[in-house]
Amino acid sequence: MKIVKRKSVDDSHLTSVIPDPILRQILACRGVHCAADLDSSLNGLLPPSTLQDIDKASEIIADAIMQQQRVLIAGDYDIDGMSGTSLGVRCLRAFGLPEDHISYYVPSRYDNGYGLNKEVVERAQQCEVNLIVTVDNGIAAFEAVGYAKELGLKVVVTDHHEVQNKIPNADAVVDPKRPDDNFGSKNLCGVGVLFYVMIAVRSTLVARGYYSSMAQAPNMSQFLDLVTLGTIGDVMPLDSNNRRLVKAGLKRIHKGQCIKGVLALLAHIKQDPQKLKIRSIAFDLCPRYNAATRIKIKQNPAIMNLLCDDDNLAMLYAKQLDMCNKRRMDHEKDMLNRALELYQSYLEDKEAPVADSNLEVADDLPALKAFDDGEDIEANAAALATSQGKTPKTVAGIVLFDPEFMSGLVGLVANRIKERYHKPCVVFGADIGTGIDGGVDLMAVIDNMPTSVDKDKDKDKSKDHVSMGSAANDGQNPEMKAENPSVSVAKAKLQHLDPEMRIVGSARSVEGIDLMQVLNYIKEKAPDIFLSCGGHAVAAGASIRYKDLERFRQLFEESCALFAAEAAAADVDGTGSAYVSDCTLPDSHLCLPFAHDLELLEPWGKNFEEPTFDGIFTVEQASIVGSRHLKLTLKTEQNHRVEAIKFRANLKERALEQMGNVKVQVVYTIGIDRFFSRERLQLMVSAIEPV
Repeated sequence: MKIVKRKSVDDSHLTSVIPDPILRQILACRGVHCAADLDSSLNGLLPPSTLQDIDKASEIIADAIMQQQRVLIAGDYDIDGMSGTSLGVRCLRAFGLPEDHISYYVPSRYDNGYGLNKEVVERAQQCEVNLIVTVDNGIAAFEAVGYAKELGLKVVVTDHHEVQNKIPNADAVVDPKRPDDNFGSKNLCGVGVLFYVMIAVRSTLVARGYYSSMAQAPNMSQFLDLVTLGTIGDVMPLDSNNRRLVKAGLKRIHKGQCIKGVLALLAHIKQDPQKLKIRSIAFDLCPRYNAATRIKIKQNPAIMNLLCDDDNLAMLYAKQLDMCNKRRMDHEKDMLNRALELYQSYLEDKEAPVADSNLEVADDLPALKAFDDGEDIEANAAALATSQGKTPKTVAGIVLFDPEFMSGLVGLVANRIKERYHKPCVVFGADIGTGIDGGVDLMAVIDNMPTSVDKDKDKDKSKDHVSMGSAANDGQNPEMKAENPSVSVAKAKLQHLDPEMRIVGSARSVEGIDLMQVLNYIKEKAPDIFLSCGGHAVAAGASIRYKDLERFRQLFEESCALFAAEAAAADVDGTGSAYVSDCTLPDSHLCLPFAHDLELLEPWGKNFEEPTFDGIFTVEQASIVGSRHLKLTLKTEQNHRVEAIKFRANLKERALEQMGNVKVQVVYTIGIDRFFSRERLQLMVSAIEPV
């Protein structure tokens, strides 16, 4: 286990604010300069007026409200876009626009693709929409926005993605990443940008005398639970402005002052709203919302949950979201096994094997077992090459493709492989053989469904439903209609794929390698290679033709090698394969008062990371709970005992149960285990191994 200590910085400016030297250093390392930086109240929010075009946007939307025009909120299919869509609809309702004048659009990853397009604009015109407001998309929708203007529609773009060399010809474009924008934070998510726009709309309505009294104007803080969901779900940096938004939203959830859909989902997964943490939002709530669009389904229970104000319907949609997440995990597990198989074949210069689509997903498949247990495919391939007298193949960036991969899940698989091998990774898929509902008819399963579904029965249903879904393939492929999809998919892999076939990929990167620079490098070398592309430094997406896959692979590896070398030369912190620790805590800080101090400084998140510590302990007791979690009693050298837990422990970690009093190195965060009124310190273990 490699551990890198965070570099010490000057914290003298905080001496009068934070007496504890460990807390002081933690905060100084995270950019806290003064007491004001620790103030997370909404009073310190950056003013909306500094966002470029926000005055134009607020005037246009206010006009639409006062003139009772028809407005379409056009969002995106991730939690940021969907929470933003819900916020847009809910704000228009709160501002008094009639329900039948409000519509929304959330695309499907499989049928519509990302963002606003001409088909949606055309449908909007047919429905007599006067104004389109985008959220979390639109900054690159040049064609769609231009078409809307031709048809006489007004368009307000609100987005937070990188701006290209021009902006769309919309009536207003609000994006903090515009080069001419002076907003003090570039880290707003999509729903955060729209929240600011709607604050400005409220101010415009008030200034125009739309409300007979200020008491009639809606309190905008009621929408902060949605802003919190989008900010955490989109993994936005928690600068001081985002921390204010998130902390206020979290407080509302703690008090139960949030939308019914969130409360229903928390109830279904047995999470207490009063104890909800950022970690739970990130790992329990957001994945369930995102899962609804990652598998192929006929409807979107995520957006329906976020818009619902009926308790019973909210719970129904919550159950559907949980089912979506279970199906997503099954598909992801299967795809990860296949991706590792492909990577191993590539390193060993073997022809990629054809996957047997009849295989059931199982925890003990060799590839996934190797993944969980830390077996190094790269090292094994290098050893094999050396034994054969060959030069081991090394790659700076990983590119994988299988036509059966679901485009909604390729990003998750790319992220898992990136984390395992600490290299940028792109995974492409073509959705061949993907059935409707990701293998399950959600409405049929959820009606009168108990809280847990028998997995084997679920798999039986999935086989029948996938077969019917594939048979209804728009009548384009008679052969596929006549066969079981698993057979037809295997045949498709053995046959020559259409060179012009569009394949969809998702990329994840590591510290020091900016994916936008990588994509631009590829564009310069092969200007016509992309059908579409875009994203952020660490996460991006691209579509190419199948015939260009090998050219893309070559350029991706080439660019990753180039930028990795530049990062190394510039002394960029290469801690991708290491655990970063703030310090080794003395026994005096392994206590509840210190845990409470850390809790008061929340929320933690990207660019304001939760403090992580390391140390040497003796395992006094160890037991497996919940089939795969490792519960521990640890003892320091001074015989100070603490309880700890390692969630989703691998086989090597679970083996500690049988080892007795063994010394271990532990990387952990500090937590508080609460049971009714009782509190106890609990170390949340990130990594553990014998020393």
